[in-house]
Amino acid sequence: MLLLLFVSITSLAQEMQEVVYLKNGNIIRGTIIEQVPNESLKIKTSDGSVFVYQMNEIAKTTKEQKDSSNNVYLQRGYRGFGEVSAHIGVGDYEYDRVSFATVHGFQFNRHFFLGGGIALQSYQAVPMDVPDDLILIPVFANVRCDFLSKKVTPYADARLGYTMGDLVGPYFSTAAGIRVKHFNFAIGYEVQQTDLTITKEVLIFNKLYKSYNTEEVFLGGIMFRVAWDWGSR
Repeated sequence: MLLLLFVSITSLAQEMQEVVYLKNGNIIRGTIIEQVPNESLKIKTSDGSVFVYQMNEIAKTTKEQKDSSNNVYLQRGYRGFGEVSAHIGVGDYEYDRVSFATVHGFQFNRHFFLGGGIALQSYQAVPMDVPDDLILIPVFANVRCDFLSKKVTPYADARLGYTMGDLVGPYFSTAAGIRVKHFNFAIGYEVQQTDLTITKEVLIFNKLYKSYNTEEVFLGGIMFRVAWDWGSR
């Protein structure tokens, strides 16, 4: 009987977690790992993130039973992303591309995020009459919505910006996908507007002539993206 009581008390204790309620409305759940009386508090969340708050920022601290559901509540605050994507070129000029990007911004509530990012893209052309091996650097604003407060949730995002590098011009992308804890998987569409110099070769009387023509083009791509996010938990 004593053993059963001990096991029950131990199990209950293991299901408890410390909760910090901030005056700005945020709620941080985890383990308090350091506390300086009347000065500051340090708490470690389940994903390993460590946050430090001054006591004048804290409304109260409590111990509560862990949420055994699949809920994940994004907190108001900083959120960052690191990602890699592959693009299949579509349209008149089928530029396949690989992209590495980082995005940083502010999570306003459980659903809406607004931030900015920068990407490094390598373009490879399928047609032989357009420039190849191009490096582009899009800089963009990013808006995103996580639809559910769950460990697994669908989401959508859109990006608008301007590209520098071997080609310049307006940049836009949109995507929809699924987030599993910190992993994000998405499929979408990206388009780059730019001026492209097209090379034409003409054989006249056994002599090869080249002509160059600059066109305004829209370089589209079907995008497959994998990302990792941190913060705002």
